[in-house]
Amino acid sequence: MAQDKTFEVQVKLSMQDQVALDSLLDRPEIAILKTMGATNSSIRKIFVIKGFLIGDYDREAAIELLEQARKLNPTDSNVGNWLSRLYGFEGRVADARAVMEETVLRDPTYGPAFNNLIQNYVRTSEHDKAEALAARVRQIVGTNDDVTQASGIIAAMRGESAAAAKSLGRVYASNPNSTSTKLWYSLSLLGIADYETLAEVGLPSLQVLAYSSLDFWESAESILDRTDVDSLFVPRALGEIGLAMNRRGQSEALIRFVEDRFLSVANLLDAHPASQGWDTGYLGPLAWAYRQRGDEATAAMLIEAMATDLANDFDMENNWARSVSVAQHAALSGDDEGALAELRRAIDSGLRAILIFDDPIFSGLAERPEYQALRAKLVALVDQQRAAMGMAPYRPLHSSEERPTFVN
Repeated sequence: MAQDKTFEVQVKLSMQDQVALDSLLDRPEIAILKTMGATNSSIRKIFVIKGFLIGDYDREAAIELLEQARKLNPTDSNVGNWLSRLYGFEGRVADARAVMEETVLRDPTYGPAFNNLIQNYVRTSEHDKAEALAARVRQIVGTNDDVTQASGIIAAMRGESAAAAKSLGRVYASNPNSTSTKLWYSLSLLGIADYETLAEVGLPSLQVLAYSSLDFWESAESILDRTDVDSLFVPRALGEIGLAMNRRGQSEALIRFVEDRFLSVANLLDAHPASQGWDTGYLGPLAWAYRQRGDEATAAMLIEAMATDLANDFDMENNWARSVSVAQHAALSGDDEGALAELRRAIDSGLRAILIFDDPIFSGLAERPEYQALRAKLVALVDQQRAAMGMAPYRPLHSSEERPTFVN
């Protein structure tokens, strides 16, 4: 067992030394370690540690390592959950779901896999499956934070923003540091146009969107200046920042923001492909910004990337966020009828974020009666949700004199 103890020490040291860890993972050395008496448990730990360390920048290698770790111990819920997450980033939605379902079936009390499976179901608008899963887990564990958050996620994607905000607000109050809770609570707040609360509790990119909507752009800029975008989920965060800046007519500032941090659009596309998310993320806002600059070549590259991402979904995406992306692509491509149809589909499937209709990508539709009717329909739906929260009807700001009285 002395060799195995040495092996454990090597693992701990390797967590601080990537080169040493890489050397330990060479296939011949793994074989030698086995002959020295190293246990499968010790070897599995190396696979897991390595997979976790490189998961954010070399997903294919991380997937291979975690698959090997899972073969050595198929009942490790943490490994299954991380593997399914990476499958999702790689567009392997069916594989991600299979691993999550297996993990939750075996261990329904394991919260991370449970909530990820709920999100996987609502991502394809399979709300009945999500509700059935939540009900089954509730029978086992009661109404804990994981179950309450699941109910909020389902409600948010169904367009029941008030119910979502109430559920997710309770979870946020008990765990304000959870990134997942903050994200879903933020999305529910967008659905009731509660920008004041969103500015206080949201993730940085959503705070920027909130302050922009409240006409506190100085506060939004302050957040942008101190936020490391790379620390966020870039495809979504940059899309939210892009929407906020484009709505204020700051498309050139958005381009500088991107090029200062990523040097070029090509680098951004390579390092943070928008296909990782549920929609096309930053592609639409950036395409609009470069078109305003007159750089049609870059705009066209981004629009083509949108088309590729949307075509590669293979029906894996079926939710209002995707419909908004399809509408953006249609509008940027001059297909007004297609854009209107997808915006209608988005509202009917649960879109409640009224600020989407202030996206300048859709400015060419603004005078069309169909667009105005869709916007009025969405405002009425948002007002229903606001009434359920005891809030006054929605009214957009028209001047800085209408800003809320609080300051950040």
